[in-house]
Formats: sequence, C-alpha cells, structure tokens
Amino acid sequence: SQTDRIIDKFFELLEEHQDAPLIALGRAELWFGIENELVITAADYFIRRTGRLYFDIDSVVTMEDHIIKDLATAYNWDKKRQTKEREEIDRYIFESADIFKEGVVK
Repeated sequence: SQTDRIIDKFFELLEEHQDAPLIALGRAELWFGIENELVITAADYFIRRTGRLYFDIDSVVTMEDHIIKDLATAYNWDKKRQTKEREEIDRYIFESADIFKEGVVK
C-alpha cells in the first residue's frame, strides 16, 4: 500500500545510479525497510524482507556493498561492523550457492 513511497525514492536514487537501476531499487527498498520495517542488518534486508538471497542471489552480489554502506550510514557502524556484515552475507551467499549446486533444491 506504500509502494509509491518506494517508487519515489527509487527515482530519486536513480539519478545517482543511472547505469544501475537495480542498485537504486535495492537502496529504495532498504530505505523503506529501515524507516518502516525495522531492518537493522544486511541479513534482515536480503533474507527476511526481500528474500533476494534465495530468489535472486545475483542481485545480492550486485547490491551488497551499497546496502551495507547505507546500513552503516543509518546506524553509524564502524569498519569492523561493516566487515562483520559483509562476511555474514558472503557466508550466506556461499551456503545458498552450494545448496543449489549440490541439487538439494530443485
């Protein structure tokens, strides 16, 4: 019901990411999630809020740095916390890719 807010933010961010609309979309979704859905970590965003890790893993790889940077700005994370978030998401990516590679999920 509040998609118009996400779309407005998307177009605002698209000016910065003209060559990468997926990043603008991800950042707009994150912005909304931080403001309205208690998104606090990268895992909150990529797994619990959007499901991207399981349904569009390539988008996670594309967006990861931008999402973590925006979260760091929103929550005043230091470099150590940013590294921890990146390592956690990279581990989830590896585990998810491994599951699909092994044929556990068909």
